[in-house]
Amino acid sequence: RRVHGDGSIHVYAFGLSGMQFDFGTSDAAEKAQQRKSAFKKGLDLESSSTKRRQVTEGLRKEKREKQLMSKRRKTGLDQGEVLEGLEYTTEQIVELVNKIRSGRPDEKVVALKSLRMITSLEDEPPIADVIESGAIPVLAEMITAPNEQYRLECTWIITNLATGESEQTQQVLPFAPYLISFLSSNSTPLQEQALWALGNIAADSPETRDIVRANGAVLPAVHLLRAKIPSLVRVAAWALGNFARGPNPKLQEFFAAEIAEPLMAILQSGDAAAISEVCWLLTYLTAHEERFVDILLHAGLGNVLVPLLAADSIDILIPVLRIIGNISFNSDDKIEYLITLPGLLEGLAKTLTAEHRGLRKETSWVLSNVAGSSRPSHVDMLVGAGFVGPLTQLLNANHGIDIQREVAIALFNIACTHGCKYLPLVLEHNTLPSFLRLLPQRDDELSKICLGFVDHTLRTVPTAAQNVMQLDGIDAIESVQFNRTDELSRMSSEIVDKYFGEDFNGGEVSLPVEDNSALPPWRRQ
Repeated sequence: RRVHGDGSIHVYAFGLSGMQFDFGTSDAAEKAQQRKSAFKKGLDLESSSTKRRQVTEGLRKEKREKQLMSKRRKTGLDQGEVLEGLEYTTEQIVELVNKIRSGRPDEKVVALKSLRMITSLEDEPPIADVIESGAIPVLAEMITAPNEQYRLECTWIITNLATGESEQTQQVLPFAPYLISFLSSNSTPLQEQALWALGNIAADSPETRDIVRANGAVLPAVHLLRAKIPSLVRVAAWALGNFARGPNPKLQEFFAAEIAEPLMAILQSGDAAAISEVCWLLTYLTAHEERFVDILLHAGLGNVLVPLLAADSIDILIPVLRIIGNISFNSDDKIEYLITLPGLLEGLAKTLTAEHRGLRKETSWVLSNVAGSSRPSHVDMLVGAGFVGPLTQLLNANHGIDIQREVAIALFNIACTHGCKYLPLVLEHNTLPSFLRLLPQRDDELSKICLGFVDHTLRTVPTAAQNVMQLDGIDAIESVQFNRTDELSRMSSEIVDKYFGEDFNGGEVSLPVEDNSALPPWRRQ
């Protein structure tokens, strides 16, 4: 989330790592504002703000998806059952399906368990073979039988079949009404397994998610958040997360089911696994409409955020930071609420300097949203809390482009808004070389931010053009003129023409026309 500056010019003077930036008094504020307005067209702050919100569900998606997949097959084994070394053939799978269809009751149970164990294999379970063997209609017959063990084993198999490709998940989608009815069962194992199956089906696509929800899965799943059995609560939270994920989730249904109260209770339960699942669910519930954020805050979400920032579990800290970032996106009032929570800024300071790179990245994203506030007092609080130093250290270090992108946006918002009040402070930490170094990266958003920072520095600091020259910065600026977006090309050209045009001397030594070899190539004629 990036917010434009107010156009005012300030006067500063300080030294910088052997480089002197002399902030002179500007009597051309109107002209500077005109230049700033022209550049803002290139920065497109409004669309940038939208993108920062859309990223909410996209960041760390691949890792989260991997976690979801590992959970899908974590269905456990009965006593004495062993998966290791389990072998099977297509013919054996067909034989098992035939026994389930027409065997004796005891043979049906054994065959169902065997089929369930085969589909529970972690490495390439034979989902296609099971489906092609004719198992689906047989399971449909067994799942309606008045036998709880049959139902449990069938549901277990369906859970595993739903981990396959989309076409395979579609095969078990018609079981959704039966699975939803099991959520009201008196059997905890059946309730839990039905939740796993529904969560897997919903995770496959927005279409399967919507069908599961249209059959009434949300309300009974929310009710199970109040269960006394920890494992059931965890799976319910996980399944609800899959019900809420993806585009256009229509969250009103969750809040109509009064989901906020049990979520707050779980967050204070001390069950780390359940807390983690609820936190991930909350990242989806806070990622869209502000009215739902208001409901959660009214239910007490803000009161538990600070204690959760002290957790020692990455699986809790990452989603907690995502929740804070989502809340901070909504409005300046929400930012005010967050940063005045006792201990929240201190908690963010710890996660910003944590060893885990994911925490540093997520915290930088949160800080970029806070610094993007239209209220100068919010940036003042960040600076007063000492965030500039750690952020500039992350920018100057090589922790990966993904982290540096988030840090660059945060520092841009701190330095280049509200009249560039804190630009001198940010420059004191030797950040200009880093912004120039990152400019050529094949990351359009990062390049745009770097150009913005360089432009603000050039227009605000009278000696900045000389400093850019000393850093070979013109090459960096010009690097985005070709084979990049039209917008970046235009922005780069405008900066070069504006600050390094024909009238620019830049402190160079004047040389005779016949001897210009000492000049940089771009200045030779």
